[in-house]
Amino acid sequence: MKIPCTDIPFDVSSHRLLRIEDPEHVLLRARRGTLWITIDGEARDIVVEPGETFEFASRAPATVGTLQGVAQATARRRCGEASAHRRGAWPDWLQRRASAA
Repeated sequence: MKIPCTDIPFDVSSHRLLRIEDPEHVLLRARRGTLWITIDGEARDIVVEPGETFEFASRAPATVGTLQGVAQATARRRCGEASAHRRGAWPDWLQRRASAA
């Protein structure tokens, strides 16, 4: 799933998982139920309780599920300066500073 810069609601269950191929700077917020996040290549899993958030720091693909029942959550990509770094562009304030030197 490709995550945009706006909140996208989603549900997960033990039979319905969410796969995020490039989760860097994606923020998940658990609304109802507990999210269980597995990041490819990492030994630990992440548990996000209702009202809590988790932001991915790497591009390693991840799978989001729930510990039991159905969980409701939102996903959003943090856009702006962080996404500019990811694309290889400099933030505006740094470009202005570099060109003034």
